[in-house]
Amino acid sequence: MTPHRRAIQENSRKPIVRRPHLLLVPPLLAAVIAAAEEPVLIVPPSAAPAAESEGDRTESIRRYQQLLASSSAELSTPRDEITFRLAVLLLEEAQAAPGGGAANRQQIERATALLEETLRQPASPYREDALYFRALALEESGRHDEAIEEFRAFVRELPASGHAAELWFRLGNDAVQRNQPADAVPAYEEVLRRADPRYHDQAAYLLGWSAFAAHQDARARTTLVELLESLERGRRQSESLYSQSIELLAKIVRAEGDLSVYAGPRIRGSGGSGGQPEFVGRALRRTADLFAETSAYADAARAYEQLLRDFPDRDDAADVEARALDAYRKAGDETAAETARERLIQRRVAAAAIDPAASGEVGPLLRDSAIHHHERARQQKTADAYRVAIDAYQKYADSQPVGAGKNEAEFFQAEALKEMGDAAGAAERYRIVAEIRDAAHGEDAAFRRVALLEELSRAGGSSIDDVIAACRDYSRLFPGGPRETELGVRQATIFYERQRWAEALAAGNAVIDRIASGGGRAALELMLARAALASGDAARASASASRAAAEPEAPKETRTAADEVIASARTKLADALAAERPADAAALYREVVESQPGAVAARDAALAGAGIYRRLGDAGSAITLYEKFLGTSPPDDLRAVRVRAELARALLDAGRDADAERFAREAGARAPVGLSGEEIGRLEGALAEARLVLADVALRRFDAVQLVEPVERALDAKRRALDEALTRLREAATYGFADVSLASYYKIGYAQLRFAEALLEAPRPRNLNHEEQDRYDTLLREQASPYRLEAEKAFRLTLERAHAAGVENEWTALARGALGRFAAAGPAS
Repeated sequence: MTPHRRAIQENSRKPIVRRPHLLLVPPLLAAVIAAAEEPVLIVPPSAAPAAESEGDRTESIRRYQQLLASSSAELSTPRDEITFRLAVLLLEEAQAAPGGGAANRQQIERATALLEETLRQPASPYREDALYFRALALEESGRHDEAIEEFRAFVRELPASGHAAELWFRLGNDAVQRNQPADAVPAYEEVLRRADPRYHDQAAYLLGWSAFAAHQDARARTTLVELLESLERGRRQSESLYSQSIELLAKIVRAEGDLSVYAGPRIRGSGGSGGQPEFVGRALRRTADLFAETSAYADAARAYEQLLRDFPDRDDAADVEARALDAYRKAGDETAAETARERLIQRRVAAAAIDPAASGEVGPLLRDSAIHHHERARQQKTADAYRVAIDAYQKYADSQPVGAGKNEAEFFQAEALKEMGDAAGAAERYRIVAEIRDAAHGEDAAFRRVALLEELSRAGGSSIDDVIAACRDYSRLFPGGPRETELGVRQATIFYERQRWAEALAAGNAVIDRIASGGGRAALELMLARAALASGDAARASASASRAAAEPEAPKETRTAADEVIASARTKLADALAAERPADAAALYREVVESQPGAVAARDAALAGAGIYRRLGDAGSAITLYEKFLGTSPPDDLRAVRVRAELARALLDAGRDADAERFAREAGARAPVGLSGEEIGRLEGALAEARLVLADVALRRFDAVQLVEPVERALDAKRRALDEALTRLREAATYGFADVSLASYYKIGYAQLRFAEALLEAPRPRNLNHEEQDRYDTLLREQASPYRLEAEKAFRLTLERAHAAGVENEWTALARGALGRFAAAGPAS
């Protein structure tokens, strides 16, 4: 036998592989419209036996290819079978190859070509399978739309094919992925019509989901009910599809809003309580919960009520009852809520009547009732509602023997009285519970009585003496109680809030050492520091605040507040020294700034200290404090504008012209907006000072330009510097503040006079004869004369503006002296 004939016989024994999937179903792309979740797509099981090993498949492909390449006449009959089998093996090989790639695509293309070769034989027995695998090959190669068209053509041409159920399933999945649930519905219906068990349950679930998404609620509901009944008949409740179907059914019924679907002829079968299938109770409970979760509380209450009625023996009946009551209350149906609550109470009372051993439940019922009315009163905030709650607590108390239950009722009754506004009645109830020394509520009642009397004291309904007496009652009834120290702190706080500083200090000092918490000690120390500061004892305030700031357990905000008190206290100490010992005061101000840089008072200290240092002639220290102020102040703060102007002046005095100019510019650039009239005046004063600094810097640059050879170039630079200085001086003068304006006018005259003098003092050309030199001098005097005249005008304007404002200062003296020199020199020649 030839090798070709042996290969044909061996391969002919292998069955044709009919795999329902060469590809996994891609993930869903469409979001679930109403259910906010994706349907579960489960890959149908394979109908074929396990795949060949990779080596066997590769060898088979090689042998089939050799057979097809042979021109032997022995191959004339089986060629179409060999062609088809090779195509399927190539597809399997491509699917098994990891990562895809060019080789993978080539195999798919080769397989597709072979399948098309088979399809060109109209009478081929493999035509149906070739059509099927060609469509899958298109899907495998990423030509999804073409594959879908092939699927549609296949089911039209071969509706009874064994592949039809799978292809309709794929068409349904594609419609879901394209967010076209209305197109998915008929596809999944075709799957169900073929009763293929591999696809039935998944198709039924997806049909329900698609119909729901397409707003075909009745179709969706019917399909899911049938699916759930089928799963229950097969005892498959443990499968995830069962619980997913219940969830989807609940959402559909929630959307329809018709709970009657859970009763009557639309639910068939039997099994659960009352003849209902098991899934009905679960779906009805989930529907009720969905109504509640979406704030449809009235519908939720109806659903819970139906669940209790149709399934009275549920294990979660108590929880369902509570949820029904809660749903009625949230729906605002107080009448129905009250009815549900009373029904619940009556059920338990009836149970107690049937079984005397259950009589102990009556007390808890009355307790729950009272708590319910109390909560309702808190919501309604009306006196009538609180009176109902107070009466309910009284019923609860009356039902209890002397002991814990009665004490609890009276304690809660005191709470309701307090909330209703009957502070006196509440305080008396608290006193009763405290005097009994009830283990659960006695100490708390004694403490709350103190707090309540404190509130009354603040409102004028009680006195401090009443509060102090209540504190003493606490110590008498519960000596060493857990809140005895706290009450000492409370007393100190009461005195502090009423500005009774000495008594606050005395009460706080009595308990400060008994506070176990470092943070608590720091808080009290801070309060005592503030009391001491308010009473004028700055030294004591500084000491207490320092202890608060040094406490390791103190929270950051307490340490920050303590730093503020320290800074304020030390600033006050420095204020007291400023008049007689300015140097010591300035040093203390500086210490405050450096030790508490973030404190608000430190900024005040920085300004006060800088002012003293400037008066003492210590420009360096003044500059340091000004810079520290700016480092801790908001950039657009009004005082920051003033400080920048003052810092610019100090820097200018120190010869740091560039820094002076920078801060002067920042003063104008960071000016705040939205100020009041008085604040606007202060802002403009600061801006005027800053402008004057800018002018002085420009004036210094003007003075620095010397008329040297070449004179013409130097003269141009001198004139430009003069123009800049005059512009800035006029800007400063426009603000209208006498000191700044007078300085500006004088300096305008000074600059023009200096320019005229510079012209006259400029170097003369060296190659001039006597006559030419005289003409040159005459020309210079003519050029200098207008500047001298303008200078004289500026000096006179200085004196005129000073006279109008009633001001005499250094600038008027300088202007007067300059005019005297003009008079002595006579007219410019």
